[in-house]
Amino acid sequence: MKPLIKYVSQIRRMSFGMFYYLLLAFTLVGSVVYSDSELYSKLSVYMLMTAVFYAFFNRTHPLMKIPLDVGIVTYSLFLLGAGLVFSILRTIFGLMPSQMFNVPFSYMLLLYGLVVSFNEDAIFSYGPLPRAIGPLWSALLFATFHVFVYFRDVGWVIGIFRFIIAFISGLIFQYIAKTINPVASSAVHTAYNLVITGYAFSFLGVI
Repeated sequence: MKPLIKYVSQIRRMSFGMFYYLLLAFTLVGSVVYSDSELYSKLSVYMLMTAVFYAFFNRTHPLMKIPLDVGIVTYSLFLLGAGLVFSILRTIFGLMPSQMFNVPFSYMLLLYGLVVSFNEDAIFSYGPLPRAIGPLWSALLFATFHVFVYFRDVGWVIGIFRFIIAFISGLIFQYIAKTINPVASSAVHTAYNLVITGYAFSFLGVI
């Protein structure tokens, strides 16, 4: 019994950041095995995985300072709570686009829940960039980063509106990361992405 308790306690010492990057690595490897990607794509995935580990797998990364259980609970609560809020707002105002990408929900959940939000926040919300140039410039770059997506197949008015929303969202993500923690920021970011693309919480009848 004591050895089992010992092993469980060792797992609990794993930080949320370490858990996340391990999960990302397994996901990337799995996508290689179960897809019909060409050799170049497979090599790119492995190169990305290696780069992520060498770049972020250190104790200075903010995610490495968050305990695993705290990170999982925080992510789950903020994802569900923010998703419900965004879904209700989207239903009331009808301002956000619906299903911008014609891909399965599982793919969107994996892409936005595991990859996009955490990596974008690491760059624009709590990484060296906002500390170096300030929150306003970092939020502006965050919005600019999405220009090609937000202006795709729409007029200038809608595109500019989406750009402004992205700028404000960038500021909000930074504030959440600074006042609560980066996991909460990425959870809200994930919920936002899933709701505006029309995929999240439709099974609840909210949208």
